[in-house]
Amino acid sequence: MIVDILIKCAELFLSAATQYWGKKASGILFVCAEDNTMLLLKRSRSVEQPGTWGIAGGAVGEGFHANVHGEKDPPNKVFLESAQREAEEELGSLPWTDKLVNTTMFTDGSFTYKTYVFNITLKEKLHWTPSIKLNWENDEAKWFTADSMPGNLHFGLKYSLNQLSKEQPIEPAVVEEIPDIQEPLEDL
Repeated sequence: MIVDILIKCAELFLSAATQYWGKKASGILFVCAEDNTMLLLKRSRSVEQPGTWGIAGGAVGEGFHANVHGEKDPPNKVFLESAQREAEEELGSLPWTDKLVNTTMFTDGSFTYKTYVFNITLKEKLHWTPSIKLNWENDEAKWFTADSMPGNLHFGLKYSLNQLSKEQPIEPAVVEEIPDIQEPLEDL
């Protein structure tokens, strides 16, 4: 009887450990090809996977987080708008850029996470970085080169970086993978 209770508790713990915040989510990885850096955020104690370095992002808005397995994902535009909203919420503002250079998609059962990779110019980076004001979800924002990455990366970022490493190096050119995205990120 006690063994059954312990097994049930372990099952509940393991199922909770593999759940995500919502069923559909997205985020933005900002890169600067001119100096070969990417912006990472150190997650606060108030969020899942605290103390790891990741990107700004979160659950796709109302109406999509309750999707059941097998239901189609919302359009790319919905994922991108959610990523923009989450990034602005977490960073206080966004750089002006419409240079979408790549995307990655992570799926686990009915959960989908899309990472949008945007290239910003060095001039944009130098102008925008001092204006970043983190909310409660992150404790630190820092630009890293590929050879100076911290060891404690968020599992989602590890996945995206692994996927991106299989592709060509990030170039300042726009990738036209997502034809229904027509609006650039909002200007400062």
